[in-house]
Amino acid sequence: MTATHLRLPSASRTTRKAIALLCCAGVLAGCQPAAETPEKKPLLVDAVVAELSDYSSRITLTGEIRANTSTDLAFQTSGQVVERFVEVGDKVDVNQILARLSSSEQAADRDAAQAALEAAQFALDQARTNLGRQQGLLDQGLTTQSSYDSASEAVSTASSAVDAAQVTLERSAEAIDQTSLRAFVKGTIIDRQIEVGQVIQAGQPAYTVAADGPREAVFAVDEGVLSDALAAQSFVVRSVNDASSTAAATLSEISPTINKSTGSVEIKMTVSSPPEAMSLGSVVTTSGIYATIQAVVVPASALTSEDALAAVWVIDPQSHVATRRKVELAAFDNDSLVISGGISPGDLVVTAGANLLFPGQPVRVKQEQ
Repeated sequence: MTATHLRLPSASRTTRKAIALLCCAGVLAGCQPAAETPEKKPLLVDAVVAELSDYSSRITLTGEIRANTSTDLAFQTSGQVVERFVEVGDKVDVNQILARLSSSEQAADRDAAQAALEAAQFALDQARTNLGRQQGLLDQGLTTQSSYDSASEAVSTASSAVDAAQVTLERSAEAIDQTSLRAFVKGTIIDRQIEVGQVIQAGQPAYTVAADGPREAVFAVDEGVLSDALAAQSFVVRSVNDASSTAAATLSEISPTINKSTGSVEIKMTVSSPPEAMSLGSVVTTSGIYATIQAVVVPASALTSEDALAAVWVIDPQSHVATRRKVELAAFDNDSLVISGGISPGDLVVTAGANLLFPGQPVRVKQEQ
């Protein structure tokens, strides 16, 4: 069998020309220089020049009003409480009766002392009568000097017995009086530790009275804010319930120990003329300066972060490029940052537009336009 050979049609001249043109275009394209990256457009920002200034660190404290002087009141004798006349919050005057113990035993002792006094007084009267008779007989020579001296000695003995009985009666009356608990200062009851029917011992506290007069504001503060600057200044305390009620106060005491449960230190301020709103137990606030440092203060809008740490954008005055820089903050609030480290005087810190910046970003300060 004869083999059949197939002949492919040759490419047309037009096709060959198109391929040649494409190859030339590719070679020419490879010879052209690369396109230049467009220049970054500067971002308009606000900035301030960093300056060191004195910054006073302030602290706001919250505490309560207490009595400048408080006293525990207790019965001077043991017994069972039978009456209670005042409660916490009541005002009391000097010598006002606050509570009573059962006085039946003391009353019995008083009655016995009264009977003993009456018997001693009768014996004294008899002895004096006998002495008078002996005196008359002695004047008439009808008795001896010895009998007269015995009668005289009997009067002295009876008189001493009367005095002793009188003292016993007074003591029994005093014992009855001691079954009544009286206030010896004018003030307010701030605590009660007794109940009717309770048997208490002599000296066991029954009430606590806050004496009228100066009050003190008591605050718990962190040990780190205690400083000479804090101790040297005057304070103004303000009622939380009535912001218009204020009073001048002076630091009077700093506790020498730290509260183990809270880690705080108790300080007391004397409030000499507290208004009515500052009653015992009411909540008050005050503020004060505890330290003054040299720091850079910039608007809070300058704050950004780097590696989860506080940072700000600083502009290079030569290249006009913004660089993020970590800083140390001494304090901050909604309005300002107090920078204690990481920024030098003269640095240009971005204050508006910081959220739009990225490293290497050229910037233009609005004031420079």
